[in-house]
Amino acid sequence: MADKKHAYAIILAGGEGTRFVPYSTPEKPKQFLNVIDEKRTMIQQAYDRISRFVPGERCFVATNDRYEGLVAEQLPDIPKENVIGAGDRTRVEAHPQPRSRGRDALHACGSLYPRYGERG
Repeated sequence: MADKKHAYAIILAGGEGTRFVPYSTPEKPKQFLNVIDEKRTMIQQAYDRISRFVPGERCFVATNDRYEGLVAEQLPDIPKENVIGAGDRTRVEAHPQPRSRGRDALHACGSLYPRYGERG
């Protein structure tokens, strides 16, 4: 990445982890669990990898409304306004259907345009 000042990252973290039952539950799906590392959850590990290239203020998390608190708890460096919840009508609907990652990414990117426009 030559020009990092216009780089943004979106972490998709809205799924309920239904394929990882019984460890993953609708209340705390796999992205919020310590699955691979005893100290860091999967979402924290994703952030650790991307934050080497993109600072927290330009990282976004597309999630389900019910997980916004878990995101804030586990990723305190990401500003609250950068957490894109499914029901937040001031922003775009992030997770309209389960297992729709492409659509989720498109919706999340669409929410960045009003904020950053052509300069992003």
